[in-house]
Parts: sequence; C-alpha cells; structure tokens
Amino acid sequence: MLELRGICVRKAARTRAHVLVILLAYLLAYPLRRLWHAVELTVEEGIAELAAMCAIELLLPNQISCQVIPAPRPLGQRWLDKAGITLPDAIPHAEITVVTRKKLVSQRKSI
Repeated sequence: MLELRGICVRKAARTRAHVLVILLAYLLAYPLRRLWHAVELTVEEGIAELAAMCAIELLLPNQISCQVIPAPRPLGQRWLDKAGITLPDAIPHAEITVVTRKKLVSQRKSI
C-alpha cells in the first residue's frame, strides 16, 4: 500500500513533502498492523471498515441540530475495542461553513 518510489516532481521541497507524507503513513500503519494482527486484519481492510463509519446530522425541534454516530458494524466495533477506542454518542454541531476548494484568480491573463 505504501511505497517510497520515484515520483515526477520538479522541486526539492515537493520531493521532501512526499517523503514526509510516506513517513507519517508508515508511522500510522506500523502500530495498526501490530494492533490488528491478533484479529487477522490488514491495515487496508481496517481503514476501509473505519471509513464506512460516519456521522448523521439530527435535526431537533426549535432548529437545534447535532451529529450522532450510529453504532458501527460488529466487525468495526471489534476493531475499535481492540484499539481501546470508544466513539462519542453525539458530536457538537456548529453552523460553520468550510470551503476547501482553492479559489481561482478572478482575472487570468490570456495566453
């Protein structure tokens, strides 16, 4: 899943960033591999199962909302128990809008 291989980047800073990201991924993958070895689970399978967990926004009367986390599937719960992780019943919800798209320059030079 993780390899430090040649990538096509032109700047040294981007190459260093790539190496840093791979190093951080290894620092996460190694403990997970050791933790989930007893339950015969690969890191890829565990991450895929955890990615299936989500929060659901619950709208209450008087325009109050909160996010709740449904109970994970039995297999996912087993892996969370093995890691010693307990999920909260609800997540506080604030009306904050986050935009992650990169803003483009409104006026571009024509080529």
